[in-house]
Amino acid sequence: MTDKKYLRDRPFLIVEFTQRAKAKVNTKIKGWMNDPTNLTTFENVSIVDRVKPRHSTAALIIDIIDGKAIRNTTGKGDEDVIGHYIGRYADTIKDALTAWAHSQVAKGMVTQSLETVDSALEDFGGAPVGEGQGTLVEVLPEGEITEVIEDLEYFQQKLSEGLKIPSSYTDESPE
Repeated sequence: MTDKKYLRDRPFLIVEFTQRAKAKVNTKIKGWMNDPTNLTTFENVSIVDRVKPRHSTAALIIDIIDGKAIRNTTGKGDEDVIGHYIGRYADTIKDALTAWAHSQVAKGMVTQSLETVDSALEDFGGAPVGEGQGTLVEVLPEGEITEVIEDLEYFQQKLSEGLKIPSSYTDESPE
């Protein structure tokens, strides 16, 4: 892929494909998987802010801000694939990009200039993060953000306990 530092703190569209036997296919017969008509392909699309080692098997990884393919094993040209997936999931990308940009501003960790993020958002029909059409970004006084983060961590802990999710699954560790 590319430099590890580049693969974090920015939104990526990850596309993975899974194949499964179609209904009523006898999987006990030797060689059943060699016939492509026996298989159904499922597409799993996610938007993440960090490319992790588990994404190394993804068929496609697109850097949403720069609009370029980081990984493309689909057998089609980068521009065609990017155009297809960006167009197909434009609303989802817009929502994820807006949430990502606001979280970066709230954390005070804007790694991209707001103009770049605003430009990418406008490509998907979203309102700019900075000034603009009803989107307000306020800088919280020092200390308030800590309370918000503590509240979110408390909520996440209680939710995980209620769903009986082991803490080892929810602890984030930098890679």
